[in-house]
Amino acid sequence: MSNVDGGAVVRRDLTIVLSNATVAALMGPIGVTPDWPVIAGMATGLTFLLAAASDRNKVGLWALLTVGSFAMLALGIAAIIGSVPAGKLPPAVGGIALGSGLNRVMFGVVTPLPEYRLQREQAG
Repeated sequence: MSNVDGGAVVRRDLTIVLSNATVAALMGPIGVTPDWPVIAGMATGLTFLLAAASDRNKVGLWALLTVGSFAMLALGIAAIIGSVPAGKLPPAVGGIALGSGLNRVMFGVVTPLPEYRLQREQAG
């Protein structure tokens, strides 16, 4: 059993969620495409699943890091070739915030944080 304060982890994670949601809101004036509900929904679902998996074991953490790395690489390449889909960024960032927030509320507020997440926090 870990001696990490789960409440501190939840507060920090929800602060990050609030920060991401604020960024998404500030990006809103860039323009929103008609497919924003699909983009936001997919980002929410994928983020929730990856965050939940990363809280439970090392394989889940590596899955989160791999998907995130590929997404950043794709965005970087799109920026280099001048085809960043600006109208798709606000719902994607908003979906990431919502998925992360749902995960932390579900597994941290409603139910206790998974033990692996607490161990990972303690390891630093």
